[in-house]
Amino acid sequence: MDVLSLQSLVATGLASLAASLVLTPLAGRLAMNLGMAAKPRPERWSMRYTPLLGGLAVFLAYIAPLPFVLG
Repeated sequence: MDVLSLQSLVATGLASLAASLVLTPLAGRLAMNLGMAAKPRPERWSMRYTPLLGGLAVFLAYIAPLPFVLG
């Protein structure tokens, strides 16, 4: 593996991390505003409402840098 491709991989990983750090809280707020949250119940551990769009934010952060890597 040459240095350029290693730098490209590191840059892609950092871009994905940055996108995840930005998108996850935004998705949480959006989920709460849209009512897409798991309600607290006695059989669950959490006693707070839990937003349900975090997985979408992580997925988008994962695929966001792909056009730069593939293009």
